[in-house]
Amino acid sequence: MPTETVTPVQCTAGLNTVVAEGSEIMKNGGQLTGLTYQVPADRRQGSRSLTIFDLSIDLPLPDGRVSDQTFLNTVEKSEAYRAWKADPAQRGPRPPCH
Repeated sequence: MPTETVTPVQCTAGLNTVVAEGSEIMKNGGQLTGLTYQVPADRRQGSRSLTIFDLSIDLPLPDGRVSDQTFLNTVEKSEAYRAWKADPAQRGPRPPCH
């Protein structure tokens, strides 16, 4: 979550539901709160960078997650992200990143 508290707009986990780590439990109004990426099992040590929609962030500890809210806000404000998000039929499962 981008802050210590958020106001949910929809609860997706019912009462007394057992949820697994990483499972969705609520929707918070559509703010970009994180990015996940696959970390290769055979990766070598060292820092990396992630580029998405021509925006880059250094990843000193590539752990499969980006939670830097300043970077996420920049991504969310980009025209490329807004276009990707606006057209679900064309966007596919993941945005372009490398």
